Amino acid sequence: MGVSREFPESSLKKSEICLDVKKKRLSEKYGVEMTRDTEEKVNVMCNLSEVVLEKGKGIGELTGKVVARFEDGLPIEEIANKSNVSVEVVKEILREKGMI
Repeated sequence: MGVSREFPESSLKKSEICLDVKKKRLSEKYGVEMTRDTEEKVNVMCNLSEVVLEKGKGIGELTGKVVARFEDGLPIEEIANKSNVSVEVVKEILREKGMI
């Protein structure tokens, strides 16, 4: 975009803010010229942020389920089967949580 200003983290990532509001905020508040190219880039950034958010939620849910099942005493193989992931994925989650 050619602008070296720092934007507050909340300026672009709130999914409830529509694209037009984001473009207006970038233009008026930060002086970003809204060319067709810039608008396309803002649109791509918004779409990517939604994908990242959804993926993060999925990872968090999986981690929570794996940890809860492990704490309930289920064997790793059964956790993997119930979670539809490999035994290695379960072990990696449990290692990251310091549980094995």
